[in-house]
Amino acid sequence: MGSEYKMGVSALIVAYNPDEKLKILVNELVKAKIISNILIWDNASNDKELLKIIDEESSITNIYYSEENVGLAKALNNLVDKATDEFVITFDQDSYMEAGDIDRLYVSLISMHSKNSKYVSIGPKIVLDDNYVIQNKIVKKPYLITSGNLSYKFIYDKYRYDEEFFIDCLDYDFSLKVRRNYYLCQDKSIVLKQNLGECVDGVRKHSDIRMYYMLRNFIRLLKRHFLRYPIFLSVMTVLFVKNYSEWMKTSSDKAKIKKIVNKAMRDA
Repeated sequence: MGSEYKMGVSALIVAYNPDEKLKILVNELVKAKIISNILIWDNASNDKELLKIIDEESSITNIYYSEENVGLAKALNNLVDKATDEFVITFDQDSYMEAGDIDRLYVSLISMHSKNSKYVSIGPKIVLDDNYVIQNKIVKKPYLITSGNLSYKFIYDKYRYDEEFFIDCLDYDFSLKVRRNYYLCQDKSIVLKQNLGECVDGVRKHSDIRMYYMLRNFIRLLKRHFLRYPIFLSVMTVLFVKNYSEWMKTSSDKAKIKKIVNKAMRDA
């Protein structure tokens, strides 16, 4: 299993108009002992200067420039196809994880897989700020978000990111497909700092196009997986409706919201 790949971990990042956070993340990846390649897909960024600097400063980084924004799912699939290591770890461009924690996450996955070969993917504890508690344990998870997800490469030979999702919910869809035959887990002693959108008056804000994809893809997720995972997706639906409703209440353009919701529901 995985014998056709060489030992090591390929780090995969999709970039779109990145800022210095990407450079900071790449610096940590370069310092991590288990990372052998850093593959970055640029989704037609307007300014490529930072990417050129990153490429020049790191000998293990390869950047692929796309002439169009092909979406997160297709970009990740393209990077997976280019990865040749036995493991891959995916990151959002604005995430942060220390080099030592990346190495420890690898050790944790190897340990879990040696105990039960069905454990094929692991993620860190996701935090939004510095107010968090570390727990020294590894737990089984119903899903993992894309950023910080370390997996055996052979999993991507069996399951792909659904390119119709374009962006949003593609990690939920991928996780639920993998769960049909394998296990996912999380090391709660390892953290990844994540940016989940601008927070205004306690509500996380996203662009209108992101809100469209969130609703459209969540409905598609329910259609595809609800019968298999009714309890999990019922809980997720409650949380999703709560967050989406908060966005709708705080938006000043109610007519635009109605158009976004109607279009998302039609397209789903």
